[in-house]
Amino acid sequence: MSYPAFVDGKPPVITLSEYDGADWAEKVVAIINESDNEVLDKIFRSAHNTHAQQQSQAK
Repeated sequence: MSYPAFVDGKPPVITLSEYDGADWAEKVVAIINESDNEVLDKIFRSAHNTHAQQQSQAK
């Protein structure tokens, strides 16, 4: 997927799966479609829990 153009000077709104599969995803910020908020919440909760566990193990 090539990077979609800005709309009215704003970054494009794309799905999380589109962003995941894009070769430009590490270099460009995009707005993720709100329909993927639940998936993002799960990812961030999991990352937060993993980080907390790693911190407690390091003590």
